[in-house]
Amino acid sequence: MQGVFLHRWIRCVYQNFLLFNFLIFSTPLQAAVDSVLIVKSNNNHFFDTTIQQVIDSTDGHVKFNITALDSLKNKPELIGKPELIIALGFNAAFHLQEIQPKSPVLLSYITEFEYQQLNLKDGDTAVLLEQPLQRYLKFIKILLPLKTVGIIKKHSNRLTDQELKSIQKKLDITLNQHSYSLPVKSIDAVRNLLGESDLLLSLPEPNIYNRQSLKGILLTSYRQKKPVISYSPAHVKSGALAAIYASPKNIGNQIAGLLNQLNSQPYFSLQKRYYADTYNITINDQVAQSLEINLPDKVSIKKAMDRDE
Repeated sequence: MQGVFLHRWIRCVYQNFLLFNFLIFSTPLQAAVDSVLIVKSNNNHFFDTTIQQVIDSTDGHVKFNITALDSLKNKPELIGKPELIIALGFNAAFHLQEIQPKSPVLLSYITEFEYQQLNLKDGDTAVLLEQPLQRYLKFIKILLPLKTVGIIKKHSNRLTDQELKSIQKKLDITLNQHSYSLPVKSIDAVRNLLGESDLLLSLPEPNIYNRQSLKGILLTSYRQKKPVISYSPAHVKSGALAAIYASPKNIGNQIAGLLNQLNSQPYFSLQKRYYADTYNITINDQVAQSLEINLPDKVSIKKAMDRDE
């Protein structure tokens, strides 16, 4: 009988030993982030609002140093040895990629298109400006009783057939995807897509949606009486029907949330990228009236979105 108990005790000790080793050696232990360097691509109100929100919403005693990219280029010693570097904007992200600091880098104020242009090192992460695609599509379904949504994506970044089928099944919506390769004529691409779709979803594709093409695209959609839903409030001011977007405070809250998780959860590790997790809504009432579209108010839209999520 003693032999049986001894055997069980040895087995229990051995199992605990295996569990201990699994936790120690297979799960990375994240050191607390006590010092953060924030590098902003330039000086503007949006970056400053985000920085202040990060500082206000981060728990604990984290020391923040803030510098503009030009200052960092002139005085590279400013980079120091922070536990984390936060880059605001693509120019800051690109510069940090070139100099390859040892500290992990958290990139923000970049789109998925820009993210694809970067070659991040292990340990780096990105908080993207755009929302998850399914959130845009849920937004569209709440706004309008439409069936076919058109999107344009670069050929190398297009959705697979399996992804399209999954989205269409979950949301009962037809996603009409057109892909492009350079060179591309933006207006022609949009005109062809709108001929087959009820609505255009504008996602960050600078080869399609840019300062030179935007006015013509919005005019084309207006003439065809097909609304445009966008990721950008600037597009709504210019003639898109509506947008959901991450505000500077939204972005600051998300970055602070990741910092708080790093400092409060020892085994938390950052993903390679995150989409915006919160959003604001903007609507162009004049466009809605011109297209004879009756939209629910923002409060009702937000409640319906939150309920679905």
